Amino acid sequence: MPLVPVPIPSTGGDGSAMASSARADRPWCALRRSGIKDQTDGGPCLWPAPPVPHRKDMTVGTVWGIVMLVLGLVGWGGQTISWLAPGTAVRLGLMEDEEDVEAAYFADVRGEATWDALTLWTLVIAGALLVADNPAWAPFGLVGGAMYVYFAGRGILTRVVMLRRGLRVGAPAQVPVNLAMLAVWGVMGIVTIVAAAVALPPL
Repeated sequence: MPLVPVPIPSTGGDGSAMASSARADRPWCALRRSGIKDQTDGGPCLWPAPPVPHRKDMTVGTVWGIVMLVLGLVGWGGQTISWLAPGTAVRLGLMEDEEDVEAAYFADVRGEATWDALTLWTLVIAGALLVADNPAWAPFGLVGGAMYVYFAGRGILTRVVMLRRGLRVGAPAQVPVNLAMLAVWGVMGIVTIVAAAVALPPL
């Protein structure tokens, strides 16, 4: 946009002095102070002033969206690998070795991995939409949060009950780690459900 002179009216006996004072009070007179002048010596200031770049601060919503995205990818990605490549999942510590668990338990977690791979992606989408500040994240957040609460709750209670019955559910050193990760996913799911419910427009 070209810079054009903006006339400033004079209302006093010393018109040039008043115009100069008025120009000094105008925001766009910063152009003159920075060395940008019009073609007339002592003429009016220039308009418009250059735009000030706007920096978007990271909000709490953006931070939580990143948390959802990272933890969601770990959960959904881990279960997808467990479904499609169980040997790789065992080597990466994403799934218990068949030798360390009961046969029925191993069959159960294999079926669970298949179902989780087909459903847990909803929270990943919710996290990406929230980072992008897209209001469509809320419905995905409700569904995805609920899926992770179920995923975590079922995983924790199944392991606790089987341990109390003396059944093997993994290497002794790995069981507490698995329970802790499931608890983290469960808390994330609960917080996401609450935040999504608040973000939804009123009916």
